[in-house]
Amino acid sequence: MEHIANPGETKKKGGLSISVKSFVSVMAILLALMAVVGILTHVIPHGRYERVTVDGLEQIVPGSYAPIPGEGGYPVWRWFTAPFEVLGSGDGMNIMLIAVVLLVLAGSFSIIESTGGIKAIVVRLIRKYSNKKYALIWAVTLFFMAMAAMFGTFEEMLVLVPLILMLARSMGWDNLTGLSMCLLAAGVGFAVPLLDPFTIGLAARIGGASVISGIWYRLIVFALLWALLSAFSVFYAKRSEGRALASGAAHADGFEQSDAERAGEGKVFRVYCAFFIAIVAVMIVASALTNIEALSGISLPVIGVGFLAGTLVSGSIVAGSVKKTLGYFVSGVAGMSPGILMLLCAGSVKFIATQGNILDTIMFKLLSGLSGVSPYAGILLIYGIVLLLEFFIASASAKLLLVIPIIMPICDMIGISRELAILAFCFGDGFTNVFFPTNAVMLVGLSIADTGYGAWFRRTAPFQLLMLMLSMCFLLLATAMGY
Repeated sequence: MEHIANPGETKKKGGLSISVKSFVSVMAILLALMAVVGILTHVIPHGRYERVTVDGLEQIVPGSYAPIPGEGGYPVWRWFTAPFEVLGSGDGMNIMLIAVVLLVLAGSFSIIESTGGIKAIVVRLIRKYSNKKYALIWAVTLFFMAMAAMFGTFEEMLVLVPLILMLARSMGWDNLTGLSMCLLAAGVGFAVPLLDPFTIGLAARIGGASVISGIWYRLIVFALLWALLSAFSVFYAKRSEGRALASGAAHADGFEQSDAERAGEGKVFRVYCAFFIAIVAVMIVASALTNIEALSGISLPVIGVGFLAGTLVSGSIVAGSVKKTLGYFVSGVAGMSPGILMLLCAGSVKFIATQGNILDTIMFKLLSGLSGVSPYAGILLIYGIVLLLEFFIASASAKLLLVIPIIMPICDMIGISRELAILAFCFGDGFTNVFFPTNAVMLVGLSIADTGYGAWFRRTAPFQLLMLMLSMCFLLLATAMGY
């Protein structure tokens, strides 16, 4: 029978770590993608758009695409140096920032788990929701969707993934169900932004549109997708319980405790409950600050620093030893260190395409089909273009700067409102954040859950296909309504 860890109890493994199996499978996928893109640089004609800086943002100049004649493909030997060269590119700082924050989170969660914090919180949740556990799925899904839709939190959600995974396992559900409640929910929320400053806020600023205009429609879509995703997660949660019953392991994660253990749990719960409430507040405030131009991009560092400081203090209080707490932290950092190579390789896919001068060519060819089409065909083409670009460019802001300046004049000519074009962009960017294997955050989340991409693909592909069809219907309906 599994018990709550006593304060200061040492674990062999921290909360965030990457298994060898997950690391090998993810790296194999990323290296294959790097090779495919490298080959494409020898096949696709090279070309480039001119770029200008407007209000501190580098943007494409519409109509400036020009072929680059006589240039060979990207050298094969540089495919292997790309993971290191990418650090010197425009994406390098963001990759390094995510890497540092990821290591901080790994060390911090090692402290929380090793001192019994995660288990103490999970036990309380189980006791409270044991008779209404499916309501818990709806509530957790809503939280992650709302955080993404309101504040654009995606990378930041990794902070809470281990807690949700342990909660799911303790309820008798598998890791894939846990990931659906948090990682998949964040992706869906990101696709239907309400006031998200990173997508709809930046897009409105670049494209001359209104953030508030049409928010009623986005709220309706948000509510429908929340219901659909929650039902999807509940369905698989029940299937997990059925498999557990069939194997006789339905109650393997019980939490019988002695009086002494229960008393210790109370202290641990109070300390870490206060910590998590404070961190959620920090996440909300830090994300809201990104609406201030001078503080743009500050949310992830602020959350990382807050998480580190909070866990060091909380862990030292519970464990009664600063030295032990630092030991837990170092152990967690070591367990997550392979994730840095995954981040570098994921960033290399776009780097090779950019350095090989094929990304702008792909963009030009895709956009060429927009001229002269009907509004209905046009909005679907915009959606499809963003879906394809998402494979190469996971960053929403990077795609916005590439796509929005070019498509807005075309939308004006074919009768598509700028607000609707931005909604199509958000649909194409958000859903696939948690589906395409080039998204580093998704790959790290899968590794935390010790889940292979193949298993995640099989679980979420039907849902993603449904999202594809529904989002097309939403866009066509909005076009007919004059959104």
